[in-house]
Amino acid sequence: MRRRPTKNRSKSHRAPIRWIGTSLLLGLATLGVLEAVLAAAGLSTYYPAHLPAVEVSISPWWRCDAPGCHFVYDAVIAACESGELDGRPCRVNRQGFPDADDFDAADSNGGEPRVLILGDSFAFGMMADIGMSFVETLESTLPEILIWNTAIPGAGTKQAIATFKVYGSRLRPQITLLAFFTNDFDDNLLPIDSWLNAVGADGKAINVRKYLVDERENVVELDLRSIQLMTMFDREPPKNDLEYRLGSTRLGAIALRLIDSLGIDATQHERYDRRKATTRAYLQELRDLVSANDSAFLVMLIPGPEDISSPGLRYKIAAQLLSELEIPYLEPRVMLDRAADYAPPPDIHWSNSGHQKVGALLSECIKSMLSRGSPAGCEHVVLP
Repeated sequence: MRRRPTKNRSKSHRAPIRWIGTSLLLGLATLGVLEAVLAAAGLSTYYPAHLPAVEVSISPWWRCDAPGCHFVYDAVIAACESGELDGRPCRVNRQGFPDADDFDAADSNGGEPRVLILGDSFAFGMMADIGMSFVETLESTLPEILIWNTAIPGAGTKQAIATFKVYGSRLRPQITLLAFFTNDFDDNLLPIDSWLNAVGADGKAINVRKYLVDERENVVELDLRSIQLMTMFDREPPKNDLEYRLGSTRLGAIALRLIDSLGIDATQHERYDRRKATTRAYLQELRDLVSANDSAFLVMLIPGPEDISSPGLRYKIAAQLLSELEIPYLEPRVMLDRAADYAPPPDIHWSNSGHQKVGALLSECIKSMLSRGSPAGCEHVVLP
């Protein structure tokens, strides 16, 4: 039997392949033209395609030891005089913390009430003018109370534990206040000495994390490229190489900026098993330490701007942990306004207005706690 010719069938099979190949080429050409048009229009990429070389030298004004990480007073004063540092970091005591007075154990021997503040950048006073932070508001409205502020930017709950072990016994506070922000979930997984504090080639300070926590709760040490992105462009490094390549194009930049503008919360898809377990253990340890020192423990649960209209996942997890551990916590969220009480985006700290509102609320709460012996009379406090 003679076989029928298959020539036409082969052509029919090749036709779709050619059509797909042609469509791909046309698509790529179109994307190339759009990319060129956007470049000609001056649209910048989300991530730079090439990073310039950066020279840094490790700064001497940061130390991590028994009470956790803190500034080094003499080195900070020298850096402030030379212009390497300015603003709030220049206002530290000799112990390296943001307090106008040195932590002198002799001062705590008097009969005045005593309060110890633990926390990170919010309690440090970030984005508030000098004299306008909520802790400085407490100090001005409650001059009869001895207040020690040990907050340090980037500090997590495990830093608070180290700090309390050193200064809690010296001050013997009637009240211990922990300012807890939701990035503490990440901070608690990182090494306590997790900051790169350096001076760039321009003579200015560089302060950036050397580690990040990825979506699977792994601690990742940053490479030089990622650190450059964070320091030079004030932007979190890409989660993977694909995101970096996408952000290096102008079309990709449009997509990434659209995600930013829509406020899509990437943390909704992150895992929190390890974060939650680690932070729970640290909060429990700190609670027990404070109780053993006969101090009343209060946590201020700090909302981010995105938590004002509706609490996010991290905020809800933090509230759940505090309730499970029977730790009373203050919620200033209900009295804050996202537009008026926060610094302009992308910063997430309180403005002067936010600090002043929280300072006034805390001032009344501290007075009530000292008279009652508990936070039961405080407004916006959730009790166990």
